[in-house]
Amino acid sequence: MNTFSRFVGGTTCALALAACGGGGGGGGTSTTPTTPTTPPVVKPDQSWLTLTPSSVDVTTFVGEAATVSITAKSSKTFAKPVNIGIIDATGVFSTDVKITTLSDLEYRADLQTSTVLPVGVRTATLELRLCEDDPKVCKSPLSGSPWLIPVKVDVQPDTNPTPLSYLPNVANWGTYQGNASHTGYVPATFDASKFTRRWVLPVSNTSGENVPVTHDNGRTFAVFSGRFAASSILVAVSEDTGKELWRMDFGAVHRVNPPAAAHGKVYLATSGHGDTFFWVFDQETGKLLSKTSMDSQWERYLAPTVYGDAVYTNSGYYGGMTKFSTTTFEKAWFAGLPQYDGWTPAVDASHAYTYVNGTLYALATADGSTAFTIADPDNQWSGYDGTTLALSGSGMAYAVNGGRLLGFDLAGRKIAWKANGTAVGMPAFAKDVVYVLNARGTVVEAHAAATGALQWTSESLGTGPYTQLVVTDNLVFVGSAERTVAIDLATQRKVWEYPFGGDLSISNRGVLYIAGQKGKVVAINLR
Repeated sequence: MNTFSRFVGGTTCALALAACGGGGGGGGTSTTPTTPTTPPVVKPDQSWLTLTPSSVDVTTFVGEAATVSITAKSSKTFAKPVNIGIIDATGVFSTDVKITTLSDLEYRADLQTSTVLPVGVRTATLELRLCEDDPKVCKSPLSGSPWLIPVKVDVQPDTNPTPLSYLPNVANWGTYQGNASHTGYVPATFDASKFTRRWVLPVSNTSGENVPVTHDNGRTFAVFSGRFAASSILVAVSEDTGKELWRMDFGAVHRVNPPAAAHGKVYLATSGHGDTFFWVFDQETGKLLSKTSMDSQWERYLAPTVYGDAVYTNSGYYGGMTKFSTTTFEKAWFAGLPQYDGWTPAVDASHAYTYVNGTLYALATADGSTAFTIADPDNQWSGYDGTTLALSGSGMAYAVNGGRLLGFDLAGRKIAWKANGTAVGMPAFAKDVVYVLNARGTVVEAHAAATGALQWTSESLGTGPYTQLVVTDNLVFVGSAERTVAIDLATQRKVWEYPFGGDLSISNRGVLYIAGQKGKVVAINLR
């Protein structure tokens, strides 16, 4: 058994090594000079210890610490205890270091960058020592010790509110996954080398959950709520500055669900029992324009879906869907469905769709009647969460259910194809390709939209699961609870990452939003 002891040395004092030499002269007879023989330099074998990563490249912000994790795995054991020392000679890292035993032969060191580093790029070298004695002295190093780990730390300003302009041909992100088809697609190209943090909304005291946001007309709308929260609020924030513009406090209700934004208005539903309403607010002032009673039974909804002059939402005491007018705010119809929540309708010109209890339902937008259904014979019940569909706009719908990626032929009213696996989250659709997070949320896959054929698989995203996915013309953004990553569609490799995760959205002025736990929202300039 390997008997590493878990000593960690974090110090800003390096061991100095000096080579001394000299020469002299004197009289005497001359001799024919000879070339001295230099013995070959034999480097000690370091291959028995694998470091992951072998170098560190991290971005952080003024006054904040970034976490760096380095795993060391040995291929051999030792008869004597071995002490581990990590030496930082430049003060790039704090002394807050944690060593975790992963196995008898594998350890992980979690380090924090210093919070007093100024703006700029700092380079350094971490020295990993394995010693039989005190690593600060290390008079008895193991063969191969020390291992040197190059480090690059890019410290950026904490905010960067650059001027914004609208992207051509990009609509506002007005609901869950951006639009009424829930494609999660933004038709724009971005350069990852130009990404900077714009601003941060701090952690909220009123929410312990992720806060999916929507945006329109230069404003960002977020709900800070939670099940039976003492207070739930809707907040409008300036996209330019990150400053609050107005808020609506709903008080203590069962739940305020995420908002949709369109037509100069904000739409949302509260759910519970007696506190179930559909609300409409003015985007600019926060003025309440309408409040209509609905039925629910402790449900949780996604943002409503706006299509044309109508808005649709999950609803019903025993499950269902409701359509409202965006002009009169009156209820157009209600249609009963199996009692599943956690979804929002996908809508096109003729139908409003959902997938619940192993069946795709297509309701006529005119009157809410059931136009057709598509049964999924392989559905395995896993709870009362419904599934939101992504629409192609050309007669197909896509969903993740039970680890499978499903393609529905809406015109043929059948399942066109399925791709088995361990997929999670919501798929995205763009340019005849369906993107999905597979392998339990650790890789991105691209499938042909018509057949489901696998086109490529990305490199590993690392520790997951990643569950959030948004695609652009050249990048796909994925988010876990702790991290957000951008994958290049051409190379299928990571080109950018940020040390915070959550629900993702991109505004029509080129700002990526990461809405994470406890109400924290981060805005990233994408250009």
